[in-house]
Formats: sequence, structure tokens, C-alpha cells
Amino acid sequence: MQNFSGRIASEFIFRRVLSIDKRMSAFREDSEVGLINKNAGIKEVLVSSDTKYVINRALEFNKISNKFDITIGPLSLLWKKKLKNNEVPSKEEIENVKSLVDSRDVVVKHDFVFLKKKGQKIDLGSIAKGYATDISKDILKAFSVKNALLDFGGNIYTIGKNKGKHWSIGIQNPFSDRGEILGILSSTDESIVTSGINERYTKIGDKIYHHIIDKYTGYPVENEVSSATIVSKSSIDADAFATIVLLEGLKQGVKLIHQFNLEGIIVTKEKDIFITKSLYDRFNCICDYKIFVI
Repeated sequence: MQNFSGRIASEFIFRRVLSIDKRMSAFREDSEVGLINKNAGIKEVLVSSDTKYVINRALEFNKISNKFDITIGPLSLLWKKKLKNNEVPSKEEIENVKSLVDSRDVVVKHDFVFLKKKGQKIDLGSIAKGYATDISKDILKAFSVKNALLDFGGNIYTIGKNKGKHWSIGIQNPFSDRGEILGILSSTDESIVTSGINERYTKIGDKIYHHIIDKYTGYPVENEVSSATIVSKSSIDADAFATIVLLEGLKQGVKLIHQFNLEGIIVTKEKDIFITKSLYDRFNCICDYKIFVI
């Protein structure tokens, strides 16, 4: 019965996640996000409850950290186009689009969304995957699937157990190739999201340019954090806070983890690991980095 329920649930998840992507992808002109961006400064756009919810949550996270800003789209797009050609945007190009990045220009009214300035673009990439993970988890539980592992590429959700034991989740080593881990976390019924500056980057000369952009400088963020793993019952929370910690840096990141009762692992560029106490108790480190319990 569990296997049958799992197969049916998997089909529901596939269709539901596909619909979320079609609505929220910033790379599709016909998506709801694409239409919002196309009509920036012109008119409001009718959106689904999915898109409205995710945008509203993003605006809530923006109040927690002003650096977390879904209107980062123009800057992200500029960097993506330039790095694709192994180029770096000029200061003038960056300054020309920085003024378009401001979450205060996102207006959500009833079921409509409007961007105040022409050229503005929202990008839900830092939060939509977490929402899709949470929805998928809810579908599995609705079908009474008691044991499962969801993997959305950086976004994990563990449900129940794996053959009677807690799930063993590898935490990516930000200084190694994909699949090489810092250690293994014992987990059940929670989301684990890791975000790092070494996940997507381009090297030009001796300089590495990654994909996490600081809205204030217009350049990839520079601080002591190399990767952040956040553990929470909510994957959308874990998704957003993993990005926020990368943007805010070590000191403020630790403060926010404690303030919002999250669990986390922060790896610095000096190869130090900062980990919350309850995670430390169930984390088997297999590297030789220094560990500090926070």
C-alpha cells in the first residue's frame, strides 16, 4: 500500500512542481513572473495563489534582511550575460541597474502584482525551490507516505526513516567537487538546504565571480562565509535563510539563526565550521576543519 501511495503521490508531485515552475520561472516570458517583469512600470498582473504567497513571503524575508531582495533580477541578469562571455560588468553598467533593485517597489494588491519602475525584474530563485519542496512534502503526507526523501538539488526534506534508521544526509564541502562532503547529518522530518558561493561561479584571471549578488555594491557578495546550511521544518524558511546568511556574513548570520530558532552549519573561507549545538550532536564530521559550536 505504501509503494502504491508513493507512486500516486510522485505523479501528483511531478505535476504540481511543474505548475509551480511554469508560474514562477524568471526565464519564461509566459510565466506569471515573466509577465510581471514584462509589464513593470506599465500595469499590474493577475497571479495565482502560489505566486502571490511566495512573493509575500519573500517580502517578509526582506524585512528580516534588506539584502534579501527578489528585485535583484536586473543585476543578476547583467552578471549572467557578462560572465557567459567571460566578461565583468563595468561600474557604469552596474550603476545603471542598481537603482532598479528595491523590494519597496513590489506592490501586491488582492491577486495582482505590480512593479513600479520600467526595467525592474523579480527573481524567485532564492525561495521558489523551498516552496516546491514544502508542497511536495505535504503531498506525500496527504497520501500517508511515512518514509521518504525529497531531493530538489540543494533542498532536501527527510520524512520518517530509512529502513528503520534516521536518514543520513551528506553536507557538501564548499571547497571540493560536487558530491564531496564535510560530514553526515542524521535527520528526520526536516528540511536541509545548503547554499554556497562555490556552487555556480566563473573564474576570470585570478578572480572568482559567484552568483550571490550584493544589491548595495552590485557585485558578488564578499564576506567570510563560503557556505551556509540551514535546517528547519519549513523548506521555504531554510531556503531563504541559507541565502540570507551568505549575504549577511558570519556574525549577523549566527545572530539570525538563534533569533529565529533555526539550526545551521556555516563554513567560512578560512575552513572553520560553525554549527548549532543540536546539529553538532548528530553530525559526523569527516573533514579536518576546526569546529565551533554556536
